[in-house]
Formats: sequence, C-alpha cells, structure tokens
Amino acid sequence: MHSFLTAGSSSILPVKAITRVNHDWSLLQHSDATGVYVRGYESRLDLFQFLIIGPSNTPYHDAVFIFDLQVLPTYPDEPPRVHYLSVGPKLHPNLYCDGHICLSLLGTWTAGAAHETWQPTSSNLLQVVLSIQGLVLGVSEPYFLEAGYESQQGTEHGKHQSVLYNETASLYSLNTMAVHCESPPSSSEPFAHIINSHFALRGDAILDRCRGWLEDKEEKWSHG
Repeated sequence: MHSFLTAGSSSILPVKAITRVNHDWSLLQHSDATGVYVRGYESRLDLFQFLIIGPSNTPYHDAVFIFDLQVLPTYPDEPPRVHYLSVGPKLHPNLYCDGHICLSLLGTWTAGAAHETWQPTSSNLLQVVLSIQGLVLGVSEPYFLEAGYESQQGTEHGKHQSVLYNETASLYSLNTMAVHCESPPSSSEPFAHIINSHFALRGDAILDRCRGWLEDKEEKWSHG
C-alpha cells in the first residue's frame, strides 16, 4: 500500500501540475543514474515510488531504501511529499522511522543554502531522487549531518564519534538487508524483481564485507 494512497485522497491535478509531472517523468525515464529505480501509477498521476540502493563507500552500501512520493495539486509551486519506508532502527540522521525525511529540497529542513531549496521553475522529481541518493545516502560520514555536529569535523572527538556512528549505521543497514532477504517480496510487489536480483547478485560480496569487518574487529581486540 502506498503511504499517500488513503481513503478519500484525491488524484486530481490541474493542467499545470500534469504538464510538469509528464516532463519530470520523461527526465526520470531517461536518467542514466545507477542504483535508482522509479515506478509510476497509470491510474494516479500524482503518485510515485522509488528505490535506492545504498552507494558504496558509505554505511549504507548495498542496503535497499524505498520511498513513496506524492505530487500535490500545487506542484511545481510546492515540492512533492516523500515518505521513507523504514524497516528497522533509525540508521541515518535525516531518515526517521516514522517516514519523515529532513531535506532542504523538500522544505523539511531549514538549514540548507538557498540553492538547495525547492525552485518552482527548475526543481523536479529527478532532482529529489538524486538528492536523497547523493546528499542523504551518499554521505560517507553521516554523523556530521546531525544537527550541531558539523562543528566537530576535523577534531579527534568528531573522528571517533563518526567511526562509532558508521559502525552502528552499518549494522542497522545489515539488519534491513536481513529483513529483505528473510522475507523477500512476492513477485506481485513493487520492485520485487529488483530487490531479489540485487541480493542474489551481491550476496557473496556483502558476506565477504561482513567477514572483513569481523576479522578487523578480532585483530583490534587481540592487540587491545
């Protein structure tokens, strides 16, 4: 069930919004971004769902993240609404278990620079997807995205805390992978083929990475 598909919800969009949605859908279809998959609904032009595979060199590498998106009748004057489908503990400063996402482009975070906020004449759905992929999940040290913690960058304390945060985030990411693997989506569910194929192809690499972490921990303990 889509997060924004509720009883009494309306799918009626004015011509201005439909025109922009069609334009944005074309951008999404022709994007060469890797690790991103988007689906629309023929009967609901206002609803989309997208999946992002966690980028390498981050605590979220190979984890699967799914989001629901709704375009409002005021689009593109206002940004779309996006809901994160959490399947475990909070693993990122900007992603909450209740589905909330902190991102300047969505108007849900006020600390961003002016060029990072929604611009009705130029911002689009592809930009939203890529921003979540790059500015949220693509950050190698997400600890410093916590409010007030950016001032710790370059300090020994900040470095130590960032390492601890990444370890926890990596474990939580593995937890989400286990959820997807232990209860794989049925063929009728959105992105089922993408998710099942991803873990079939990347399973050995994920396990090798886990073994490397364990060996590294054991070596540190033995020298402790």
